[in-house]
Amino acid sequence: LPGNSIDSESVIILINSLAKNNKLKTLELGYNIRHIHIPPSGWAALLKCLCNTSSINDIFNSNHTLENVMGMNCMDPISWMARRNAFDAALGIDNANLLFASIYVNGTLNRMLVARRKILWSHARGNVSIGDSSIATGAMPTIISWFRDDSNIQYDKYDCERRWSTRKVILARLDSVYRILRSRPSILQNGRAKERERTKRKSDEMKGLRDENKELREEIKRLKAINGNDINNVQDENKRLKTMLQAISRISQGGADAH
Repeated sequence: LPGNSIDSESVIILINSLAKNNKLKTLELGYNIRHIHIPPSGWAALLKCLCNTSSINDIFNSNHTLENVMGMNCMDPISWMARRNAFDAALGIDNANLLFASIYVNGTLNRMLVARRKILWSHARGNVSIGDSSIATGAMPTIISWFRDDSNIQYDKYDCERRWSTRKVILARLDSVYRILRSRPSILQNGRAKERERTKRKSDEMKGLRDENKELREEIKRLKAINGNDINNVQDENKRLKTMLQAISRISQGGADAH
């Protein structure tokens, strides 16, 4: 919307109207007749539009499409640093980080993944509590596993002085997981019960294998005994036949001598 009579108040109204919009990706407001100075309330309205942390449902229903506002996602690091102090003053460092991170992630992932990441950010910041939500306890282990990915922990990608250190990311991740477990202790109880069940199942399987092994060993012994008896019987039969042949041979030899 460049080159229109848009003032600061109109910008706030325009931003508020984009909360449910899922089509517009870029909002350009340059070269308007009246110089636009967006007040802190305007940037707060933009943040609420992109990531309304009032509740998990509100975050899910926020704008996950708008990815560039007045060139915010196209600034080089120098321009970023030049304007960053103004955003920090208007919103505070954490909210300014969340604003830029929300704009950035809107342009990189599909809507479901964007919504998921914003919910994880808001939980890590303490704005909402995933553990106190209506999400089923059975889904919590999967949600907890999402915190292992550093990309699910929001940080300022340009401001090196405020960049989240590895230690801070780890602490934020652990704190996020702890608050979920504190709200849903049944996750651990279910985990222990499942572990006991798995242990018992493995024990039963091992017992079954040992019993089967014992049966196989006894069957092998029985077959060996049968084979041993058969060999002995054959040997005895051979001896008996040899004895008969010798007797017949002697009788035949005696008859020949008599003639």
